[in-house]
Amino acid sequence: GGETAMLLILSQLHLETSRPEKAFQVAQEIASMDVSLHETAIAQETVYEAFLQQGDLEEAMKTAQELVSLCNDKNDKKREAIARLMVANIHYTQKDFTQAVMVAREAQALLHDIAAHADEASAVRIVAEALR
Repeated sequence: GGETAMLLILSQLHLETSRPEKAFQVAQEIASMDVSLHETAIAQETVYEAFLQQGDLEEAMKTAQELVSLCNDKNDKKREAIARLMVANIHYTQKDFTQAVMVAREAQALLHDIAAHADEASAVRIVAEALR
């Protein structure tokens, strides 16, 4: 509850102050706790962002793919789609535009099915950027 919320805030502050290693440590602590999927997802997103800030695309990719699997296992389609957009972002950053488009379209389909139109627009933007 409260402890997890404070740790989530702390990890985000570390990211905002360009201290990804500290954000990573706090997020790992949250991930080791018995928390909800929502809190776990936020912690994993923080780990992903920390790896991005450190320039470690391989570990960022692994983190995003783990989150895709976790959300799929828990049948949380919206979070799964958002995690897929994280994967697409890595592909895009690596200039692997074909994979970026493929993964973003998968995310778009999931978001369309659950009528999450604002998030679906994000997926469409990634596809458009990659096809440019």
